[in-house]
Amino acid sequence: MPGKSPILFQKRHDFRSSLGSFLLISGGLLVIIMARGLGLLQYWEWSAYDWYVKLRPPDSIERRIVIVGYSETDIQKLGKPIMSDRTLAELIEKIRAQQPRAIGLDIYRDLPEPPSYKELAESFKSSGSKEAIADRVLTGYKQLERVFQSTPQLVGVWKVGNPEILPPPTLLKLGRVASVDLIEDGDKVVRRGMLIITSQTNRHLTSLGLSVALKYLRKSQIKLKFDSESNVILGRTTFRRFTENDGGYVGADAGGNQILLDFRSPNSFPVVSVTDVLQNRVGANLFRDRIVLIGPTAESKKDFFFTPHSRELGGFPRQVPGVEIQANIASQVLASTLDGRPLIQTWSDPFEYLFILSWGAIAALVTWQRRRTRVNESKRLTFLALALFFCLLLGLLLVGTTYLAFVQQGYWLPVVPALGTLLWGTISVILLDYIERERQWKRRLKQKNATVCREKEEKRLALETAKVGIWH
Repeated sequence: MPGKSPILFQKRHDFRSSLGSFLLISGGLLVIIMARGLGLLQYWEWSAYDWYVKLRPPDSIERRIVIVGYSETDIQKLGKPIMSDRTLAELIEKIRAQQPRAIGLDIYRDLPEPPSYKELAESFKSSGSKEAIADRVLTGYKQLERVFQSTPQLVGVWKVGNPEILPPPTLLKLGRVASVDLIEDGDKVVRRGMLIITSQTNRHLTSLGLSVALKYLRKSQIKLKFDSESNVILGRTTFRRFTENDGGYVGADAGGNQILLDFRSPNSFPVVSVTDVLQNRVGANLFRDRIVLIGPTAESKKDFFFTPHSRELGGFPRQVPGVEIQANIASQVLASTLDGRPLIQTWSDPFEYLFILSWGAIAALVTWQRRRTRVNESKRLTFLALALFFCLLLGLLLVGTTYLAFVQQGYWLPVVPALGTLLWGTISVILLDYIERERQWKRRLKQKNATVCREKEEKRLALETAKVGIWH
């Protein structure tokens, strides 16, 4: 019976080896793609996004927006955790006197707020009647209502989410209310912002940040428009609505009109205290032609949130007050509309998955080329070192490329799954090389054993032949 052709056997072996290599590499890449599709890499991608935001070059101070914060010091000086109606009215009047373009009141005021206990006690001592105290409370409330009516650039707030907190009745009648609802991801970090939200009474509300930005843009004759897909259009800028699978998100709640927030660097907004404004300790033109946001900055108010800038390698993560997040929304609208600052963008799913697979294929090809060019068995450690070196080099190239795309053009690319495929592409070729070497070693050992056995048999036959010759 004729033996098998060595050439045919080698071709079959090469085909099976190539098929096995393809299945191993592509199978691993498919697992990474499936893990991303199931949301298993979502937290890692959020972390990468946060670090890209945090490591961007520092932003300049946003001079178009000023925050008037109600701090712990203000609470101690005014003697109340919540500003009274009279104090709030005086504050708005002093700000209005400098003619700002917009005033955003990030303070809930659905019910009257009386003066401090100290003021009420003094009023009772001077008058000796409870009616005087009631008159003092009512006077402050009416004063605040008059200020609301006479300040057209003022916008109040309405918390739409659960629990719902209604806006000031006067501002509601005038149609000058906005939403301050924020969206926290699964790790309690705010990365998305609302532009438009629907209340429980089916009323469409703009966010406070967008509302004050629109008032600011009136001077440039820029008005709010929508395209056929309900995307917000301001001037030449289109704010594409966030969808449930944008970027690293998988099945996120995309209700309302959301965008990915482009957070400015910490301390990008001028901040002054309420008492500084009330006591005239601010510049005479600090608020002129600007957006002024009034809101709590005291930690005791519990109106603080984590943002991408909260990421720290050590120590307690920094939180920011909600009024600063509204300032970021307003700044993002102004910067993209007036300054041409790129918005945070993502690719469509087909392009993202092509990008992810491409890096795995590149890593596998580069590592395979290093494997094919090794000289002999003694180069095994050299190949391993080269494979790891090129993997590191490609990883740095990937991170650098995606970071520059984020900083320069605002593109959030899938760096985490791409790093996963890159690493698998390298490891799979190293594993294939190890398997091939083991197979070759076993084949050589088998051949050597066969050679030793054949030599022993030949020696035995030669010895028997010699014995027979001696006997004869």
